[in-house]
Amino acid sequence: MIEHSTFLFKDSKNLTGSLVLELAKLPLLWFGQLYLLLYCFLPLYSVLILFKKVVLLAFKPLLHNPFF
Repeated sequence: MIEHSTFLFKDSKNLTGSLVLELAKLPLLWFGQLYLLLYCFLPLYSVLILFKKVVLLAFKPLLHNPFF
């Protein structure tokens, strides 16, 4: 009977430990997804900014042209 109760106690301790471990993993997963999102989309965003700068640089003389 004592072995059974200690077994239950150990099992519940492992259960709460694994639950705490799973809850501790959640922010890591969220930060991992955020990092992956930034890693994928930040280069695209920087390329778009670079493209915008190049286009503005190319068309700036046309914008200041009074005949345009």
